[in-house]
Amino acid sequence: MKKCIERKMGIKNILALALSALTIFGACMIGLSNEAFAAGSVDASILGSTNGKSYTNEYFGVKIPLFKNSTIGTDADLAADNGVDPNGYSADKRIAAINAGEHVYIQHFESNNNVVSIAVGKFDSKEEKQIFMKTIAKEDLQSTIDAWNEDPDFTISESGLKKINCFGKDRPVILVKGQYAGRNFTSAHTFYFKDDCYMEVLIDGYGRNQTEVLKKSSLLKK
Repeated sequence: MKKCIERKMGIKNILALALSALTIFGACMIGLSNEAFAAGSVDASILGSTNGKSYTNEYFGVKIPLFKNSTIGTDADLAADNGVDPNGYSADKRIAAINAGEHVYIQHFESNNNVVSIAVGKFDSKEEKQIFMKTIAKEDLQSTIDAWNEDPDFTISESGLKKINCFGKDRPVILVKGQYAGRNFTSAHTFYFKDDCYMEVLIDGYGRNQTEVLKKSSLLKK
């Protein structure tokens, strides 16, 4: 599984670059005179919490089940996910990075055959959010395909956007299936939006049950 995790880190880096490019494109389209989408800053609630069996995020109002015997990523793991110095890396630094407009990996769960990662980001304007929501699915799908095509151990057999009922309604899910070093492998991820923030849920691993986690993901009862 270690090699799959390393490949996954490559996907994260490519996605971060894609999001950065999209933000620049949005700024060019909407101009610098736009009012800020939200003056407030996010707090620790955006990071969520886990009881070992599921991940709960009160800010977004969602709950995501975890694979059996999942381990929770440490600050060092999240530093690696975000490509930053692990020395002194903490939740406070993740919150500061989100408020600075960065795409930040906030949770990392690893089981024998799967890795589940949660990332969040904050929009600067309504227009930027609209552009992001209209284009990110296709951009993310192509970035994922390009990343896996770079790996000689991975052969894609199926890729595309699939509507899956998760978080209370049908949502587009980026889905790439194939063979990794001779074993079935699936990459599935989707986005959830609330106010001026977004959450990305990424599930990569052996087998074909990755979408089951998304199907069981739900909204918290108010």
